[in-house]
Amino acid sequence: MDINTVTLTGRLGRDIELRQTAKGTSVANVSLAVESGFGDNRKTNWIGLDFWGKAAESAAQYLRKGRKIAVSGRLDQSEYEKDGKTVTKTRVVVENWTFADSDGKRESGEAAQRPAEEKTVVGSVSSLPPTGGSAGDDDIPF
Repeated sequence: MDINTVTLTGRLGRDIELRQTAKGTSVANVSLAVESGFGDNRKTNWIGLDFWGKAAESAAQYLRKGRKIAVSGRLDQSEYEKDGKTVTKTRVVVENWTFADSDGKRESGEAAQRPAEEKTVVGSVSSLPPTGGSAGDDDIPF
């Protein structure tokens, strides 16, 4: 049996923009800055994230540049031709996401307190109510 599972924590490199496919499915893409190493060996890896469906809608509603999040999902590769060479692009298709920064801090000088609904948002392909928004405490599996 093969396993394709990825879990990352990092900061968003820009605001998420929500789009729709020709068939009306919500999709959003963004890069996540993930730091690794220590001291002089510290580096930042930029990982492309793809959100689909309700996860894309909730991510676009709540996530902004600089926000620290945790994501889990699967790796996906695509190939295309550029200047006669085959280029392979690897991204993470996000299945679940949650906030990972400290409670009470906001980017861009917004109010210090988050709305109560934002504290419980867990973006997931299957865990959000059909209308989007926040998942209740009973919906969180831990």
